[in-house]
Amino acid sequence: METKEMLIDDIMNGGVYAVSLVENPAIEDDFIYLSTEHLKLAITEQGMVYGMALIPDKKIPRRSASGETYEIYFTGETVRQAAHLFLTRHQNNNVTLGHEVETNGVSFVESWVVVDEKLDKLAALGLNPVKGAWALGGYVKDESIREDIKAGRFKGFSIEGKFKNKESFESKLNALLDKFDNK
Repeated sequence: METKEMLIDDIMNGGVYAVSLVENPAIEDDFIYLSTEHLKLAITEQGMVYGMALIPDKKIPRRSASGETYEIYFTGETVRQAAHLFLTRHQNNNVTLGHEVETNGVSFVESWVVVDEKLDKLAALGLNPVKGAWALGGYVKDESIREDIKAGRFKGFSIEGKFKNKESFESKLNALLDKFDNK
């Protein structure tokens, strides 16, 4: 199975533009969804929900529109860039439920890259953080969403984003550079 490294293309405003609360993070063509491993949520009595949104070097199975299967992954650097761009572009209120319904009932008010798995806030909440992962803390304002999380209807975060395949990006860049070299 082919494995492709994914990159953020700033020129195209790439990166994560929303985070979805999902029951079963799965694979779909339009979005990058992560598997359920490591993607559990913890909710506090104060209405905060915590979990990981993106894990470095994790192989994520994908299927093209033609049915071809392959894997993608994000390096630690790309995970860090995605986390930083999400906040610097003020996208912390871009939240969907099941990748279908936009909601203003959740706002991401905490975001960090895990430095130490044992000392991380996620570990203290009973989750299993991964070094270099992008962790999020969202304030759940909507009581019905809180109840859905507690009931297990939402079990993880899933990113919605725009990324480029490194190989494809590099080949386009090389073609452009060759064009200038030949002038």
